[in-house]
Amino acid sequence: MAQNGDVITYTFSGSKESEDISDINSIEIQSMEGAVGGESYAPNQTQGGSGGVINNAVADVSSYSTLEIWVGEDPQSVSQNGSGGGWGRSNGGNGGPGGLGDEGAGGGGSTELWTNSNSVFIAAADAGGGGASTNSAGGGGGARGGAGGAKEGSGFTDAGGGNDAEGNGLGGDGADATTGNFGEDGAQELGIASGGTTTTGGSSDGDGEIKIEFLASLAPEAPTNLTATLSD
Repeated sequence: MAQNGDVITYTFSGSKESEDISDINSIEIQSMEGAVGGESYAPNQTQGGSGGVINNAVADVSSYSTLEIWVGEDPQSVSQNGSGGGWGRSNGGNGGPGGLGDEGAGGGGSTELWTNSNSVFIAAADAGGGGASTNSAGGGGGARGGAGGAKEGSGFTDAGGGNDAEGNGLGGDGADATTGNFGEDGAQELGIASGGTTTTGGSSDGDGEIKIEFLASLAPEAPTNLTATLSD
């Protein structure tokens, strides 16, 4: 059970984590990072996009008893050729098949916070899209909710197995194999959380991460627009 003043960092575990917040009235999301998209292992490979970042957002959780935590996975650790999407509340899309170990890389899995059996959305740091290479299909879309597969119209007859390579929510698009572009960066979404700062594509390399401070009091809303007046 989380106690007043606890600061807990959650890292990728491969499963949902739950925190008893019966004695907690508010949380401050000190930092929340989305997972990166995978990097393809092939000639002329491209990297995946970075995940979104949230800093110092606050949420009133006084009406809820359970915090549910998903920390998204960098698909680099799923498969050496990066074809599989990363795990998250919404998994990243798989990279499209290119043959001979030349697959596109999967998108990262989503990093998200919810309460009470997914009833209320708090915040998400969406993941980056996966990379591709010259002879591969497009990388899988980044989550929240990756679609997977190559982009339609990529020109590869063996690129099936998915829709367009774009994550739902604000996950980054997967790379297009015909252009060799990198996977696009993921963004971020706020539900009942507010304030703080958000950055598209600002995450560190690797899996997602969430750092939360638990408070028994209601934290003031973090300011978003500050002005300063200088006087003599």
